[in-house]
Amino acid sequence: AVLVPLSGPEAAVGQDLLDAAQMAVFDYAQQGLTVLPYDTQGTPAGAEAAANAAIADRASLVIGPLFAGSVRAAGPVLRAAGVPVAAFTNDVSAAGEGVFALGYGIQDQIDRVVQLSMREGATRFAALVPTNAYGDVVVTASQNAVLGAGATIADVRYYVPGAEDLPDIVRDMARY
Repeated sequence: AVLVPLSGPEAAVGQDLLDAAQMAVFDYAQQGLTVLPYDTQGTPAGAEAAANAAIADRASLVIGPLFAGSVRAAGPVLRAAGVPVAAFTNDVSAAGEGVFALGYGIQDQIDRVVQLSMREGATRFAALVPTNAYGDVVVTASQNAVLGAGATIADVRYYVPGAEDLPDIVRDMARY
């Protein structure tokens, strides 16, 4: 089963992921493998409903969901049915017994950037992050990486995704 948002604001991303899964099956899979798509609607409730539908259709493996909240909603349902999950999230806190995160964890990504930057001589860092849960996770991961490496965080700025004042925020940070 492939659990992705096929409706809602992230439908295009979900369709791309479904297309990729179907191409992989077409190119590499053995006969007898079927891709069963389920729409999570990009919401935890939609993901839970999709997980229940996949179980009812006797899916033996689930690819997806896309978002950590959706993984957290679908994971227990699938775990209880003994169906393993390879989720498209990079939030490793959403993973657990039988639920695997396919993305690189945010902390790992930021640790690598900080380490490389410090090898190049950087000792002061700034973060420009969205005003949402992802931004909060990035700030915490940045603080862990930078302070743990003995460097300093000079500035943290938040922006509203989709807002038009981002260039002003960047200019202001550059002057700092």
